[in-house]
Amino acid sequence: MKIIDVEIFSPTLIRKTSCLLLILCFSISMAQKLNDGLDLKNDRLNKKTEQAKNIEFDIDCIITDAFAQMAFMAHTAEVNAVRMAPLEISPTEENEYGEKIYKEIEKENKFIETENLINPIRKIAEELINERPTNKTNLKYTIYLIDDSTINAFTAGGYIFINKGLLDYCKTVSELATIIAHEIGHNEKGHINLILKRIKIAGDFGNILYTIKQATAPSFNQFDEVEVDCYAVDLLYATGYDPRAATKLWKRMDNEKKEENSIITKFLMSHPYSIERYECLKQHIQQNYKNLKVD
Repeated sequence: MKIIDVEIFSPTLIRKTSCLLLILCFSISMAQKLNDGLDLKNDRLNKKTEQAKNIEFDIDCIITDAFAQMAFMAHTAEVNAVRMAPLEISPTEENEYGEKIYKEIEKENKFIETENLINPIRKIAEELINERPTNKTNLKYTIYLIDDSTINAFTAGGYIFINKGLLDYCKTVSELATIIAHEIGHNEKGHINLILKRIKIAGDFGNILYTIKQATAPSFNQFDEVEVDCYAVDLLYATGYDPRAATKLWKRMDNEKKEENSIITKFLMSHPYSIERYECLKQHIQQNYKNLKVD
């Protein structure tokens, strides 16, 4: 019987094995580094995925009564009228006003620049921005962490602001990615642009304080909010984050906020109830991502 002599511990094999181990250790280290400063559970889906084709977006999930139907019709008519107006807001102009808003906010707030906090947040934002659909805007994005304990985030002209309170409320990296993707969505879907266009049409565009109030207050309506909630889910899935984090986030919000659920209250709100946002997102995921199970 012929015995084949195999060098199990040959120098070449050792070098290749060492390189693979180094790459593996580096990858684990970087993943851990992303999570260390934020103290969030890493719940990524492990790989990027192409955005679903022919995505269905169904606004009927919040049009549940006659009041909502009337509000949606009025919203649609007003948006169409603003879009048809001859005045335009260019991406450059939008970014410029975003910068002015940033400078005004900076006067009254402290931005957190601790590297192990802000760098992972900016890394997540960069990933999401790079995976935007092909019909993306030409806006330049920047993201800031505000030293404020309230649970809030807002955006204007490509500038995204997240309060430390909201960061602390998040439990996973995908929940944080949900917040960032939502704010990106307001810019990409033209909601900020429409606000600035309305102000320009009204002749108040030169009043920066009025612009700040309009562009950073919770002035988006319920339909815009659901639209960008779903946009965020699609962007998360394409980037490799778990889109189900969005449903978990809003379900937890509903359990903790104890919102007064009435038709009149809903009619006056700029944002949908948290439970409605959960139901809309659950429906969106079940319609477009059948491989994901939502609790």
